[in-house]
Amino acid sequence: MYTDGYKALRAEFDMAFDPHDAWGGVMGWLFGVADVLWHADPDMVPDAWQFHHGAGCDGNTDDYPDCDIQDMLDDGLFNTEDLATFGNTLDRYADMLRANDRSY
Repeated sequence: MYTDGYKALRAEFDMAFDPHDAWGGVMGWLFGVADVLWHADPDMVPDAWQFHHGAGCDGNTDDYPDCDIQDMLDDGLFNTEDLATFGNTLDRYADMLRANDRSY
């Protein structure tokens, strides 16, 4: 069902995921995915993510996980469609965390 690119993103996320701070991990990655995707193709960032790009951001960042996501995209480990699909997964996970009072 999922592409190799999606699986690569998921594996990277899973290695970094801290179940004691699920909300922080999911939101950090969702913002990272949205930022990288916005710089690659802003039309692919779904409105549902409620992502608004910062005026001072030029796409060059050393922030985690943005830099790792960008490096993986640059290395061809996934494409923008994989990135959007994974972002949608993260968005659904965030919805589940909100519904279970696990957001902050």
